[in-house]
Amino acid sequence: MIFDFSTAELLVITAVAVAAAIVAGSAGIGVGLIASPVLLSMDTDFAPGPLLLGSLVISLRHVAFEFNELDREALQRALIGLPFGLAAAIAVLHVMQPSTLAFAIGIFICIASGLLLAGFRPARSALIDVLSGAGCAFTSSAAALPGPPLVIGFSDLSPKCLRCTISVFIIIVSVCSTVAWIAIDRFGGRELELTATLLPGLLSGLFLSRWTRPFLDRSWFRPAVLTLALIGGALLAFRQL
Repeated sequence: MIFDFSTAELLVITAVAVAAAIVAGSAGIGVGLIASPVLLSMDTDFAPGPLLLGSLVISLRHVAFEFNELDREALQRALIGLPFGLAAAIAVLHVMQPSTLAFAIGIFICIASGLLLAGFRPARSALIDVLSGAGCAFTSSAAALPGPPLVIGFSDLSPKCLRCTISVFIIIVSVCSTVAWIAIDRFGGRELELTATLLPGLLSGLFLSRWTRPFLDRSWFRPAVLTLALIGGALLAFRQL
């Protein structure tokens, strides 16, 4: 139950959720990246379900207020990859140790985002969009880290367009992943309770991000979100060592 946590622990959870929501409310990704190191040290059941649902809460804001910026063609192509990534995650989770899989995902994210930060510019194509969608579905279900594959694949989009397009996909993949977790008995009452502990901090941080968002929507937006992806991959890999 929620009340398994002491008052001090609940304050820490709330503070971490506020910080995560400020980052994700500004950049479009970051809930799992910012919150997971602390939250998983308190309760491993925070991942993947509660953290991914936390990302969904932030995503709802971006869709509601920036929907006109949505790149519909990129989203449609990414959705083609969703069932393949989701099925792959479920299959791999049955045959591979979660820690080994998380390490591999973290290393891949580090390499891809590092190449983009170093100046590598792959041409956008329908195939890249499909693979980005599959990658997001895979990392969401396997490691509660939905944003990095889409940031890597859609890195040429404007800040508002990137936030909205990623957010719509995260909402869809969150619902699909939750249904899949319920089907394989990996999501239940405990995960709902943990999600509830995050909500006050997430909503507070989302409100505060209204002042940080304009500051980030400048020339450094692209390197900022790619750096977030790189750090997220590194932390994910490091936690498995």
